[in-house]
Amino acid sequence: MQDGHGILPLLAVSKRGFVILKLINLLIGFTLGAAALFAGF
Repeated sequence: MQDGHGILPLLAVSKRGFVILKLINLLIGFTLGAAALFAGF
């Protein structure tokens, strides 16, 4: 999943917050992708 350039200010403020947000997005993307795969898409 992509965040666009809106996430870049968070990187400047909090590297930890940036990584956590990226991990959450990755988890959501993986979950939706796996669900779509199992659903036959």
